[in-house]
Amino acid sequence: MRDDILKLLRAVLDEVHKLVSAIHFSSSSRQHILAGALLGRALEISEGVYANLDRRDSACSYILLRALMEVHMDLLSLERDPGYDEFMRAAWLSQQKSLLTRAIEKRSMSPFLRSIAGEAGAKELLDEVRVELLELGKRGVKSLSVREKFERAGQLDYYEGPYSDLSWNTHSNLNVLEKRHIRFVENNIEIRAFDPVSRIELEIISDVLAGIAVNSIVAAKNIAGDGAAGCDLVLLTETVGRFRAGLRNSD
Repeated sequence: MRDDILKLLRAVLDEVHKLVSAIHFSSSSRQHILAGALLGRALEISEGVYANLDRRDSACSYILLRALMEVHMDLLSLERDPGYDEFMRAAWLSQQKSLLTRAIEKRSMSPFLRSIAGEAGAKELLDEVRVELLELGKRGVKSLSVREKFERAGQLDYYEGPYSDLSWNTHSNLNVLEKRHIRFVENNIEIRAFDPVSRIELEIISDVLAGIAVNSIVAAKNIAGDGAAGCDLVLLTETVGRFRAGLRNSD
């Protein structure tokens, strides 16, 4: 049954890949360019999740799926707001500001940060970053928290549900460590690793992965508008239907 689910999931991902060539973004639109980049990122990580499921590795699948969900929120936010790229810009600038501040002004003892502080133009770059962040802030643009990303995408329920569960499984919480790696055998404790993916884990991860892959191509199609007129979702819809039926029959 596990092989059957993977076969149906593979069919969904293959159909998504086929539709990519039917979506044409405008090279003069910031929204379109970023949408194409985010779609490419989503496709790459989707294949990473599938590869780990194929090798029966649920731990790495959870980690990649969490990253994929964050990328998906960016794509959905971009669909709702063509200017969302500015929020992503603010996030990047905030990261640079934090790193440069620690290196230059706080004089971190980290060899990596000390090397940055010694680079020509580092202080000037920090000043430029601060100026741009200030200008963005005046227009209400800032670096978003993960929760705010989900909220802007209109997917707060996903943050409080599936994303929270994925975070549990990726942050080495005690409940997850005990479940995955500790076995009580008579009077001894057995430490385990690389247990094969369970049926329920396979179903949950596959279901979320298929949903994100499909919704990503739909969001990209909506953003492309007339450029995606040839992107017919009929076969994808039918393929997803067979996948969902397969999940129900696996119970």
